[in-house]
Amino acid sequence: MVNNNNITQIGRRIKTLRQERDLTIQNIADKSGISKGMLSRIENGRTIPSLPVALNIINALEISLVDFFSSLESSEENDYILIKRADRNEINKEDRSIGFTYLSGINTSTKSESMEVNFLIIDPNSKRKKVTTEAYELKYVIRGSIDYVLDNTTIKLEEGDLFYYNGSIPHVPINNGSTTAELLVIYFFKN
Repeated sequence: MVNNNNITQIGRRIKTLRQERDLTIQNIADKSGISKGMLSRIENGRTIPSLPVALNIINALEISLVDFFSSLESSEENDYILIKRADRNEINKEDRSIGFTYLSGINTSTKSESMEVNFLIIDPNSKRKKVTTEAYELKYVIRGSIDYVLDNTTIKLEEGDLFYYNGSIPHVPINNGSTTAELLVIYFFKN
C-alpha cells in the first residue's frame, strides 16, 4: 500500500526547493526532460512521478538524494488517512488568480484512476479566467454562495449544494457576495 501522505510530501518538497532556488516550473521541467504541466501536477500531488522522473527532478534541483528524502516525515501504514485542519497546506494551482486559495486535502491513486480532494476558499470580488482540467470535478459548497460559470451557463450554488461536471468544459466560480465562500473540491482523473 502506498502512503499518500509521503507522495504529497514529495511534491511539496520539490516545490519548496524550487521556490527557495528562485527557479520557475519551466526551468526545472526543462532540466528534468518533462513538461511544465507534468511538473505542476507532481508538485501539487496530483501525479506520482516514476523513479527516473523523480531522480531527474532531484538532479535538476541540485540536491543529493539523502538531503532530499531526509526531511520527509515517515509514518506508519494505517487503514485510514487523517489530515487535521491545521495540517492543510496552501497549494498554488493558478498563478493568475486573485482571491482564490486552495488548501491541500487527500490525493490517492490506483492503476486506472486518481482522486484529488482539496478545499477552495473564494474571497468576494475574486478574479480568474475560465480554466479547464483533465478531470471530472465535484464541488460541495461548505459555506457561502457562488455563481458557477460553466461554458456559457451560470449556475447559482449555495451552502449545501453539490455540483458535478466535466472539467474539460471551461469554468470559473465567481463570488459576487459579500462573504467568503468555501468549497470542498474533488477531482477524478483517469490514468
